Amino acid sequence: MSGDREESLEERLRSLAERIERLEVRLREESLVLDEVLRELRLLRDVSLIGASIMRAAHRVKDFRYDDISRHIIDALVRVGPMNISQLTKILRDVRGTASRRIISEKVKRLSALGVLEETRGKRGEKRYRVKDGLEGHRSST
Repeated sequence: MSGDREESLEERLRSLAERIERLEVRLREESLVLDEVLRELRLLRDVSLIGASIMRAAHRVKDFRYDDISRHIIDALVRVGPMNISQLTKILRDVRGTASRRIISEKVKRLSALGVLEETRGKRGEKRYRVKDGLEGHRSST
C-alpha cells in the first residue's frame, strides 16, 4: 500500500509539474501579448499627441492660411534654419521677387506672438528667428 501511495503521490506531483509548466507557457504567451498591446498603446498615445500638436499649430496659424509671405517665412526657416530679418528678406525676394523688410519684420513678430517662431541669438548676438520645436504648451491666438 505504501508503494501505491508513493506512486500516486509521484503521479500527482508529475501532474502538478506538468500543469505548472503549461501555466508558465501560457503566462509567457500572455506576457508577449501584453507587451505587444503596451507597445501599440504607446504608439497610439504618441500619434495622438502629435495630432493634438498639429491641431494646436493649425489653430495658431489659421490666420496665415492664405498669407503667402508668412508661409514663405516659415518655409525658409524650416529649410535654411535660424535667420535674421535681413537674411529672410533676401531669401523672400529671391523666391517671391519682392519683399519688404518692414512687412517681413511685422509677419515675424506676429508669428512669434502666435508661438510659431521664436527668437534666438546668433554668434555675434544678433536676433535670429527659427520655427519653434514641438509647439506644445504655447499660448494660442485669440
